[in-house]
Amino acid sequence: MQEAVTIKSGKHGVSLLCSPDVDFETLVRETCVKFANSRDFFGKSSMVISFYGRDLSFEEQEVMIQAIELNSDVRINLVMEDDQVKERSMLGQVNRFYSDKINETAQIHVGDVEDGTSISSNMSLLVLGNVYEGATIKAAGNIIVFGALYGNAIAGASPNCDGAYIVAKELYCEEATISKVSGDINVSEDSFKLFKRRKKEPVLISIMDNMLVAEPVTNELLMDLVGNNVS
Repeated sequence: MQEAVTIKSGKHGVSLLCSPDVDFETLVRETCVKFANSRDFFGKSSMVISFYGRDLSFEEQEVMIQAIELNSDVRINLVMEDDQVKERSMLGQVNRFYSDKINETAQIHVGDVEDGTSISSNMSLLVLGNVYEGATIKAAGNIIVFGALYGNAIAGASPNCDGAYIVAKELYCEEATISKVSGDINVSEDSFKLFKRRKKEPVLISIMDNMLVAEPVTNELLMDLVGNNVS
């Protein structure tokens, strides 16, 4: 009998073979158990994940990711979607994100940006990790952080860059800079009331009325923003 979920570990992440023959509740429960039992094996790490064997909606994928992160020290940075994903094809997709410079529009930093570290890009910048307090990230274009933003972020650091923005999967800092606007980040209370804001949700920071304003951003939009910056 096929297990509800089978974990296959690869060089750059994990693939979950999800049985189509069990209800979703069972699938989530078994995922929780397996990652809890494998906590020491995976350790504290950031990973790419793919699901196959069963069609999962975006909402179901989010539930599965939360089940993994709540029962382990693993952080899921990217989701690769392919109905017949294999290690080689998965690697080919991941390498698109894991090079220092993907193309002429975006630069990728893999891993956390630690206290005292400064990273600068003459294009847009994607960080696959956390940006800690005391760290600075600066980009001529947009900044997207697939982790927690505690440190200093400077986007639109180019005289010809209009409409720049900063996106963080989790926002903890209170100040930022976009183009010529620098200072406190104003939370759009009306928008967040609709989304019942939590710390652990993606946030988009942009310029409105010459102020920095933070608004909720869905994970779908977050992945769309990434696609726009790397294609």
